[in-house]
Amino acid sequence: MARTIVSDDEEPLEDKTAALTLKNKKTERMKRKNATRQQKRDAIVNLSKLPTELILESLQYLRPRDVFNFSFVNRRFYGLVEANANVIGDAIIARRYNILIQCLPTPRLLSSVDPAVQTLLTDHSRQKQLSIHNRPYQHIQSPDPHQLCTCLTCILTWNNLGLVLDFAHWQAHLDSGTPIPIIPRGQTPEWNKELVARHARHRACYTATLEEQREQACAC
Repeated sequence: MARTIVSDDEEPLEDKTAALTLKNKKTERMKRKNATRQQKRDAIVNLSKLPTELILESLQYLRPRDVFNFSFVNRRFYGLVEANANVIGDAIIARRYNILIQCLPTPRLLSSVDPAVQTLLTDHSRQKQLSIHNRPYQHIQSPDPHQLCTCLTCILTWNNLGLVLDFAHWQAHLDSGTPIPIIPRGQTPEWNKELVARHARHRACYTATLEEQREQACAC
């Protein structure tokens, strides 16, 4: 077997190989996408570090749908919107819908009505007479007479808000000229129950109702 003799006078070999620089359209696109993702992550982290007071102040300048999108980011933001929904809703209404709210007000709370009148409003025989106003809108859940005022004005107001939600739900049909499906009498579809319950929770949902109505009016 041959032997290799290495002389002490020979210099040791130095490895100068380097990784090739990859540069093509595909890698450039990937770099740009990664940079965009990182910017979004950094924006969320930075936003979460803002004081609560500053976040609430900023939310008052957004559209209702943007407020709800914000609440879906994480649990902290969801809890923030839920806890301050009425404050945020009132501020948005005052800034964006101060005229529309006069056309679509909310029914009064029964607790805000004179006690002597409350007794008359909640009378059982009178409540039976109100059924005439529910017949054309049987799919709209009747207001709780022990929570809301059921005078004629408030009943009509309640029905109007329900119709706004219906039209928003079937907006695609309205845009295409397709007739809106008729709900059979005596039936209350699950989609309508969930729709009314979601918008009746607090003022932030009420602002979403106003936003839907304004968009419908502008689309006509």
